Amino acid sequence: MMNVLDDLRKKIDACDRKLLELFEERMAIVDEIGRCKRKHGLPIYDPKREAEILQRYTGDAQQFFSEIMRLSRARQARELLPYNIVLIGFMGTGKSAVGKVLAHDLGREFVDLDQAAEERIGMSISGFFKIQGESAFRALEQELVREFAVYEGMVIACGGGVVLEPSNVKRLRQTGRLVLLEAEPETIYERLKNDTSRPVLGDQVQLETIKKLLDSRDEKYKRSADLVVNTDQKNVQETADEIIRRLLQGES
Repeated sequence: MMNVLDDLRKKIDACDRKLLELFEERMAIVDEIGRCKRKHGLPIYDPKREAEILQRYTGDAQQFFSEIMRLSRARQARELLPYNIVLIGFMGTGKSAVGKVLAHDLGREFVDLDQAAEERIGMSISGFFKIQGESAFRALEQELVREFAVYEGMVIACGGGVVLEPSNVKRLRQTGRLVLLEAEPETIYERLKNDTSRPVLGDQVQLETIKKLLDSRDEKYKRSADLVVNTDQKNVQETADEIIRRLLQGES
């Protein structure tokens, strides 16, 4: 029995060597494609192309090629965008939703600092505010920024108040580009008017409260940003595509 298994395992090893050789050849071509995309300002993620490839396969084979394409996106992203992409801005501008799409399109890991905070404290942020207060939450934010800013190749969505602390901005800039997502107060109100989980906006979201808080933070948001993207009248995919395109083109 063991002799049979040894022979089969040797065949597997031989297959693996061939797969690795082909994989390395494929990735070399991916690098060429990445350079071409950068030259012409094309997006890293081409959903139509990936869908065409996946339609050729089913079952395990489809899953295999799906992972290959994720690795290809991640490789291009490391080469073309060799830094963390850090989303900052006011509540309701789309940081979490856009961050997830960016992470998928770039083959990267995504972290939402607000979600990480809730996992750390074992309760909602609004509940923590009521018990511990805002200053305790801001200290927790600083701890999370120190923890995640040292990683590379990530998409990080920050809470609306993260950049109010200069040390957070300094740490995030060491490994990342800060992308400010903006929206008009009326847009933010429409997105958040039924949301009861935003403690700095009070128990009932009011347009005037949003305007006042936005006005008080606007200067710090803009001063912290390497790139500013407006999300009014754009869906999540359109916003993610614009971020990637403008980063590739070196825009601010």
